[in-house]
Amino acid sequence: MNRKEFIEQLSYLLQDIEDEERQAALEYYEDYFDEAGIENEALIIEELGSPERVAAIIKAGLENRFDQDIEYTESKMDNAYYQQNQEIIEAKIVDDKTSQTKDSHFKGDPERNRILLIGIIVGAIFLFGIAGSALISIAFALFMAILGVCFGILIGGFACLIGAVVCFIKGIMLLGSYLGAGLLILATGFGLLALSLLFFYLDGWIIKLIPRIFKACVKLAREALYFLQQFFNRGGQTE
Repeated sequence: MNRKEFIEQLSYLLQDIEDEERQAALEYYEDYFDEAGIENEALIIEELGSPERVAAIIKAGLENRFDQDIEYTESKMDNAYYQQNQEIIEAKIVDDKTSQTKDSHFKGDPERNRILLIGIIVGAIFLFGIAGSALISIAFALFMAILGVCFGILIGGFACLIGAVVCFIKGIMLLGSYLGAGLLILATGFGLLALSLLFFYLDGWIIKLIPRIFKACVKLAREALYFLQQFFNRGGQTE
């Protein structure tokens, strides 16, 4: 037993007295050890005896209201306080052993835990591989769909523009002979021109949206990789 264990057991045994008295007693023995020095620690523990003995002497002294310093005589070891403290410390030892047994059962066999960890890592890689492939496929399909929409809108815009030009030419040609028909065709041409401009605007807006979608996919991939890295780091620490 060393100094730290001695003081800890003594503090545990003095829980049933006043806090001020317990603190004063602990400080007394801390100072006692400090004055003796580290090299004399074993001698001091041998001189004082067991923590149960010291706690019994302190409690007996408090009950009898001793004003003088307590003398550490062997006769004190036979009193009721010593027996009570002995039972307390033995019960604490049993509790500590029970707690250690539970901890050992909880921790389990290191080899089994290592195999289990490897299985978890392999399963995680497999699942994340499937999830990653699915995400890549979805991202590629989304990208191709956006390109298809952009291409379709662009073709529609050019078709409307060509139709507008044809309507303008045809309408101007009919203004001299058929004024009403010429004006109607010109109006149709203006409508097609407006529609083509709308298509071109939508196409430009969608094209500007592609980099944002790409950045979002890259960010998602980075977060997935970071999660995997943290998972493997925790696995390595557990092992």
